[in-house]
Amino acid sequence: MGADLYINKLFKANSEVHRPAFEAAVAERDACKQQVDACGQKYVCARKPHTRKKWLAKQDEWRVKQAAAQEIVSQEYDAMHDVGYFRDSYNATDLLWVLGLSWWGNVTPMLNKAGNLRGDKLLEFREMVAKRRVPTTARLAAYLEKQHACVDDGENSVAEWRKFFTEKRKRLLAFLDEAIRLKAPVVCSL
Repeated sequence: MGADLYINKLFKANSEVHRPAFEAAVAERDACKQQVDACGQKYVCARKPHTRKKWLAKQDEWRVKQAAAQEIVSQEYDAMHDVGYFRDSYNATDLLWVLGLSWWGNVTPMLNKAGNLRGDKLLEFREMVAKRRVPTTARLAAYLEKQHACVDDGENSVAEWRKFFTEKRKRLLAFLDEAIRLKAPVVCSL
């Protein structure tokens, strides 16, 4: 669950470019899964140990192919959502929560009847985000603890989380600026 924002003018065109490769990869992944399952069924039915080993080896081969196809599915999905799209999940990574805002409390009242953010309301939301900064290390640490986020001394350190939210804020502002520049509504699925 999360907030999905679209600039349809950009998103749809980009999505259509990547959709054929995405759908082909999904079909390949699903076909590999069928082969994994078929090999598993033949393994279960095989009586001789050498036959069982053969089907187990075949199943492993198909699993490798399935994993490779899934990697392409993920890459193409990301590419489809790389332009004209912004997502903010409703979990510890929620940027608006970190900024002391809420998609439901602050943004929903700004939407028109079609669920779009446009015109003065779009500018107002952009200003709300621009005026807010990612909290200091101590305040961010308290937020992360409250959200039961994974925090350690490595890639999940409070400093890394702060960098993550700072970059995410920049991406949201750039996204909103692009919609404003294009005079395009932001379609909001909250």
